[in-house]
Order: sequence, then structure tokens, then C-alpha cells
Amino acid sequence: MFGIIKNKKLSKKEWQKNPVAYFCMEFALNSNMPTYAGGLGILAGDLLLETNVQQFPFVAVGLNYKKGQKNRKYLDLQEINQQKGISLKILQDENNKPVTISLPIEGRTVYVQTLIWTSGSVSLYLLDTDIEINHPEDRLISKKLYTEDRRMRIKQEILLGIGGYRMLKKLGIRPSLYHLNEGHSAFISFELIAEEMRQNKVNFTEASKCTKQKIVFSNHTLIVDGQEFFNRDILVSIIDKYSTEIGIPALDLLSLGDGIGVDSFSMTNLALRVSGKTNAVSLLHKNKAEEIWENFDIDHVTNGIHIDRWDRLCTDDTENIYLQHQKNKQLLLNIIEKIHGEKWDENTLLIGWARRLILYKRPLALFEQAEKLKKIAEKTGKEIRIVISGPFETDSKDNQFVSKLQKLSEGPLKGILVLLPEYSLELAQVLVAGTDVWLNTPMVGLEACGTSGMKAALNGSLPLSTNDGWIYEVDLKEKGWLLDNEKISDDLLLKLEKEIVPLYYNDPTKKIWKKYMKNSRELIQNDFSAKRMLEEYIEKLYIPIIKNQTNNPNAN
Repeated sequence: MFGIIKNKKLSKKEWQKNPVAYFCMEFALNSNMPTYAGGLGILAGDLLLETNVQQFPFVAVGLNYKKGQKNRKYLDLQEINQQKGISLKILQDENNKPVTISLPIEGRTVYVQTLIWTSGSVSLYLLDTDIEINHPEDRLISKKLYTEDRRMRIKQEILLGIGGYRMLKKLGIRPSLYHLNEGHSAFISFELIAEEMRQNKVNFTEASKCTKQKIVFSNHTLIVDGQEFFNRDILVSIIDKYSTEIGIPALDLLSLGDGIGVDSFSMTNLALRVSGKTNAVSLLHKNKAEEIWENFDIDHVTNGIHIDRWDRLCTDDTENIYLQHQKNKQLLLNIIEKIHGEKWDENTLLIGWARRLILYKRPLALFEQAEKLKKIAEKTGKEIRIVISGPFETDSKDNQFVSKLQKLSEGPLKGILVLLPEYSLELAQVLVAGTDVWLNTPMVGLEACGTSGMKAALNGSLPLSTNDGWIYEVDLKEKGWLLDNEKISDDLLLKLEKEIVPLYYNDPTKKIWKKYMKNSRELIQNDFSAKRMLEEYIEKLYIPIIKNQTNNPNAN
């Protein structure tokens, strides 16, 4: 059961008595649950599934959103429970009444109920404020994932961190440590500080240091635009009643998250300051993070994927890999035909790109020389087709890319390029399994990891990528192609015309192409699984924290 744990100094009984508590703003567990937006949630979902397989003591905490970032219909509670292997229910006490906790937010007492999602041995607690006893405004706190309302976003992160801590405590769950996946849940440190001050009669400064014996932090975001900043004055008004309740001045609490400028509060800075161990999510990400936060020690645990969740090949035989891939490709082509009326041949080279459409990911890199691309793509007998997908949001930053891509797909690249909207977990599984080449174009040093490329490679879709994220850690020889970061548009067209297209088309048996597919698949299986990721979490983060607790009699 505990074979995954290489360090045997901690017993199975100790882990089970005090499990790891994992906090994240989003979890992707079912395509029709509005509890995820993208890679962060999918990673969290993969980790939960892996802890289940490994039977590692693990509880997770998130929020029960009613609405995701897209205006689409989601399954209700009854419909979700009809899905295979899923059970989602309101947590009740022995009298069949919902288990609730309360917390002060902006001068009012907010009551919180919990839904519990289970699959095998995994438990995820989803906090929910949409109950009748609450003020109408407070019922909206858990309504929408990543709401644009900044005051409401603060309340969501208070609900996740402080509410999540209190819910676990009420349930009698005493975690050995708290793992913060991104900084959204870092307000949990306020509860730990207050408890430390009460129990051990220490001052605020000493109590703040003690949080390092309880918290580990996984950072995913380097770019400032992706980090969470709040106005201090707004924060003070929202936590004033809470700070009075726990007996710590609001300004003392907020001093832990000093950001850029006197009025700025940074959730990332808060998480860094209260954590005993911090990890970046790839080696290159660690190198860049240490340049930004030079006063903090940052380790790295490169992300991995839950193999069983993403494997649509289910074979390691070279010939069967290719045959199954062609079947998976046809499923994707069927979706493209249904949406766009384009009937593409399964023997035509198909390139995929799917992720958020933002500047540093360079979604237009392949299309900067559209006419030249068209000539290459339309060459008789050596055609190329391209599918682009992502969460096509309506805000202005995303719209510029969507608009340009739509114009290209309806104009000069009609019949060559299609866009698939309504990006979801389910569609992602079809895309990574059905493309021949997986394109990844971020500016080097800005992508944290890029796990979509791992999922694609697992399914025989060959990487065509800049040397960023996890790609920085591997040799793509006989597996895929590395792109010139500075001359990406020219290099893309050159590699397509001179290397990728000839390799795909010139040998009817596709002997070398199949070898590349098998090599890519083995790379992911051996080095980039969620099993390996969990092992490294345990060895690099969890065990050092717990050892530190045993050396400090006040840690628990």
C-alpha cells in the first residue's frame, strides 16, 4: 500500500492519522462540473486520482462553484451522481443535517456547507455558501470560478483558506501538513497563526514562523499578470471582523503579504512567507522563480499526469500504437466535421494547439506568415491540417487572438484551420489523443510546465515545442522537434516543410514516425507520471516538513 514512500521512518499509521490536506481553487474531475478552468485544475484532479491509486492518505479542499468561466450548461447534483465512479453529496451529521461552519466576512457571519466528492479512497470537500441562511450577497461567494469582481474574489479565497481549515477541524481531520496548490488558499496561515498564539502563548512574529512547520506551497505562476494582488484597504474592510474575532490586528496579518507598492497585497508573497517548503513545477520554472524571489529557497517537482486518465492508446506495441492512434484521430475528425463540416482524411498530417489564448503562449506564432503556411499546407499529397482550441473567453485580451484566428479560418486558411470552442476536460482528452503533432509555442521562461504536451506525447502526438517548461528537461531527438524561441515563425515553417512533412509522408510504412511515437510515449510513462510527481512531493516536501515538526515539540 505504501510502496510509493521510499522513506520508511514515517509509519502507515502516522500518515493515516494525520493525512495531507491539499487546497486548490479548482479541480477537474468531471467534464461537466464547473470546478475547473484549465491546467491548474486538471493537475489537481490528476493528483487526486493518483493518490487514490496509491492509497496515500489525502484530503482535498476546493469550492463548489455553480458556474464556470464559460456560459454553458453544467450537470446538476443529481446528474453528476449518475456519472460512472462519481459520488457528490452534501455532507451531513448524524441527524442528517448539513454540516456547517461559520466565518466572518465583511461584517457579516457567513455560513458554509460542504459537498463531498468521493472516488475510491479519495475525498474532496467542496465549500458552498449558497444556503438560505446567508445574506443574498454572501450566497454568491461560491457561485462563479475566478469571478472578475475583486471583492468577491477576496471572499472566495478567504472561504477556501480559512473556511477550508475550519471545516476540516470541525470534521475532526487533523492534517500533518497543508499543501497549497498556488497561493489562492494562503489565508489558511491566519488560522494557523491564531491557533499557535492561543495554544503556545507566543507572539505574532513567533507564531508566523511556526506556520512553516505546517505549510508547503506549489507555485505555478511567474508572470505578474497571473499572480493574485489585492488592494490592502479593501482587504482590511473585508477581514476587520475576522481579525477582531481571532485577536490579531488586520494590518499585522496583511503585513505577511506585502506586494508591489504600499497599497498592494500579494497572495504569492503571503504563501512564500508562511511556507516551510516551496516548489516550482519544472526545473526551468525553478531557475526563473529563484531570479524573481531570490530571498526564498525554491525546490522543484516537475508536474506529471495521471497515466490511466489520459492514455487512449492502452498498448505499447509499436504497430498497435499507430493503429489505435488512427482510431483516436478519427474521433477528433468526426467532431471537426460535425462542428465545421470539414471532412478531413485520417491520413493527412494533423497539428494541434490547445491552451489559454494569451500573449506569452503565442497562439499566432504559426500564422504570422499565413500565405506561406497555406502553400506548404496545400502541397498535393502532403497536406497539413490544423486544429486550435482553448477557453475562448470574451475579455479583450483573449478576444484579439480569437478574432484573428477566426478571420484566418474563414479566409486564407479556410479548409486548413479550424477552431474548436467550448474547451473542456472531455475535449482535451480527444485532442491530445487525435493529433499527429502537438504544437507548443510559449516564450521561453514564462511557461511553468505545460502538461498538455505530456498527455499528447503519451498518446503518440509528437512534440513541436520551444525549449520551455518540461521540454527543457528532455532530449527530443527521435521524439519530436525543438523550436527556435527567437525566430519561432520562420523556424516553424522551416521544420514543417523540411523535416516534419517529409518524415510523415515520404515513407508509406511510417517506420521512423512510429518509432518517434513509441519513444515519446515511453518518455512520459517513465519520467512524467503523476506517480513520480507524488513520490517527489512526499520525499522533497512532505517528509522534510514532518521531520521538522518532530524536532519541534510545539509544532503540533
